[in-house]
Amino acid sequence: MNKKSFGLKVIIFALAGLFPFLCTAQEVISPSDGVWANRQSLVIDVPSGSSAYYSLSGNDPESSGFAYDGPVLLDVDGDILLKVTVVSADGTRFKKDVLYTVKNAPYPEKAELYDFVRNCVEAGIVNYTAGAVLSVPAGLEYSLGRQPDCFETGKNLVLSEKTVVSRYIPCTLTDGSAYWRFLIHVNPVMTGVYSRRDVPFEIIDWETVSFANKKFIYKIDDGWWQQPKLPLKIDRSVNHMISWQPVDYASENSVRFFVLPPKPQVHQSKASSGAVSVSYSGEPGYKFGLIQQDGSVSELYDSFEIDTFQGDRYEGTYRTGIFYDSVYQGELEIPFSVNKRVPQKPVIASSARNNFSRRLVTLGIQSLPGTDVYASVTGPVVVDSADVSADVLFAFQKENFKKLDTDKIVLHPSNDGAAAYKVSVYSEDSSRNRSAVTEYNVVIDTCNYYVDSKSSAGEFADGTKERPYTSFEQLLPFINENRFVNVILSGETAMPQKNIVISSNVQITGKNDGRIVFLPKSSLTVRNASLVISDCIVSYAANHTKGEESKISANLIQVERGVLDFSNVELSAAFAKNGTVINAENSVVTVKNSGITSSADSYSSALAAVDSKISIRNSTVTTVSGTAINFSAQGGIFELRSTQCKIVGVMGRIAELFDTQSSVTDNTFSADLKKQLSNTSAVYADSRNVSVEYSGNKESGF
Repeated sequence: MNKKSFGLKVIIFALAGLFPFLCTAQEVISPSDGVWANRQSLVIDVPSGSSAYYSLSGNDPESSGFAYDGPVLLDVDGDILLKVTVVSADGTRFKKDVLYTVKNAPYPEKAELYDFVRNCVEAGIVNYTAGAVLSVPAGLEYSLGRQPDCFETGKNLVLSEKTVVSRYIPCTLTDGSAYWRFLIHVNPVMTGVYSRRDVPFEIIDWETVSFANKKFIYKIDDGWWQQPKLPLKIDRSVNHMISWQPVDYASENSVRFFVLPPKPQVHQSKASSGAVSVSYSGEPGYKFGLIQQDGSVSELYDSFEIDTFQGDRYEGTYRTGIFYDSVYQGELEIPFSVNKRVPQKPVIASSARNNFSRRLVTLGIQSLPGTDVYASVTGPVVVDSADVSADVLFAFQKENFKKLDTDKIVLHPSNDGAAAYKVSVYSEDSSRNRSAVTEYNVVIDTCNYYVDSKSSAGEFADGTKERPYTSFEQLLPFINENRFVNVILSGETAMPQKNIVISSNVQITGKNDGRIVFLPKSSLTVRNASLVISDCIVSYAANHTKGEESKISANLIQVERGVLDFSNVELSAAFAKNGTVINAENSVVTVKNSGITSSADSYSSALAAVDSKISIRNSTVTTVSGTAINFSAQGGIFELRSTQCKIVGVMGRIAELFDTQSSVTDNTFSADLKKQLSNTSAVYADSRNVSVEYSGNKESGF
């Protein structure tokens, strides 16, 4: 089929026959409510025998308006209240108010877009002939038909050459900033035949035969010849023969006849273009006559199509007069629906405030009733940072769309790190039209948290590298909620003045002079979990005011059936009367490349352990107190290697080991004690202690 280039042209003509053979109520086709960048044309569907009036002043159109006699440009700007009244032949009134605004906007700068928009706007009503190509530039989006608008990217629009539709289609164009609205008038190119056979009878509504010419006598099938005064009913499920001859007999007057076949079955099918194709099955010779609003029939067709542009939905009922051998048989109403309008794309409502979340994300999928939603969920992909480009991350990920049975999608975090997801959804209606795809990207990170006391993120802080928290307090809702938490700490961070129980696996890494400050009432309990601290400076200073608090023994870090790991940590703790830095029960404690300093007025210990596995390597441990003990272990395994240990006070020891399995090698022990006991040694071990290794240690002050 040769396609001819589409030219833009203004057409102004009467609206009689605007919707051929379409059963429709009166309506205001244009303008429509909204804000438009161009002046609007007034087009009203006025049924035969009705009159229409309009006003732009807000007054009653019948008393102080204009009579409508065809499309007209409403040459007004600003806020406009259009009032329309259509008066039918029986006096029934249809009233419609349209409130719209015209804010003139410049045409797009790009030449191709500029020319297309300008030509459409200046024309107001653009003529289109079926079979031609209407090219909407891809740099524009267009929406056809009634509101709400449903935009598609510009493309070539073509109607089937077999369509018999003549109608106006509103079209909205946008370049993303302004909205221009005009009308496309569709004209069919398909032509039928004009053929009528003159017979002396009339078929009324298929089953009634009226004999109007009294100069003839008639018979039906094998009946008697007669001159019926009243119409006769016949069965149109079988063949009939109607015969007639003049009343005045003469040998030269032959008998004439007409064969009526059974009533045909009308069929609808979808053409490859998406158009509705209307045809019939039955005796050859039937043809469709398309009934105009005034009841006339001009051309006859063997079959026809009803079509509209991609992006439009067109439905209603056509009135067709059926002819057989050019003789009218009766009328049929053919309901039709041509739906090429894509549904509005689904809306994704996320439980997350933005594209980052600390918890599982629930997505609510909102779509139009009667549509199915298909979704593709890509991920989780474990990433290092919340600030990740989804375009790059998912560029090579294949989407796999599946029909949703619910209106929710739940995205779960990963225990291995930050989990990135991409969710794509589209709607599909009963005509298999697919909407544009709605995409949503999110990173769910329940593992990694940044803390910087100097952060200026304020209320937008979410613990990401770009928007770090400012206090440890902000981490508390997430610690223990997740299996693993990784904290990157910059600057000085104060611990809350209370005991914090850690029951999940937590890793704290210092960056940029990361410091943890335990305030007077601050302490940690690691219970059935692990705590790893590295590259940090940790400090604690008790409140030395007199009172009950100063009389209570303090454990800065309590480990219960857990794991504590220090690496490159400098920890200093100044207790009031008594205090232990680390107290472990049935746990594992590892200290390497670190320094621990503990002080108190009466008693202080760097580490006390019961039935635990202790490993101290390449570190420095100092205890200053009346009674100073670096390490006290009862049961379990104790390992001390390549570490400098010092005690300062009245009396004390480097280590006291009871019933342990110990390995003590290559350490340096020193003491500065006011009271020397005759049996004082750097390391005390009871008789139940099993010394696996004890070598290479240097002692002074004992």
